[in-house]
Amino acid sequence: LFPFTEISSEVLKTPIFMGHGKNDMMVSFKIAEYSYDQLIKSNFTNVKFKSYDMGHSLVEEELKDMIEFLSMKH
Repeated sequence: LFPFTEISSEVLKTPIFMGHGKNDMMVSFKIAEYSYDQLIKSNFTNVKFKSYDMGHSLVEEELKDMIEFLSMKH
């Protein structure tokens, strides 16, 4: 992902929550999956990816999952 940049171990621990709609017509679900895979391949260790039955929007379930993720001690 970042071939010419050294990423510190602290940055690699940054909590990242990725929520994406399976039916998103603006940003392909495959692009979201690819982005997640690239973060994992780049050794980010605190990444959570969740998919939802929605388009390019926000649903209550996603908001609850995001709040739960951000409330966790990382």
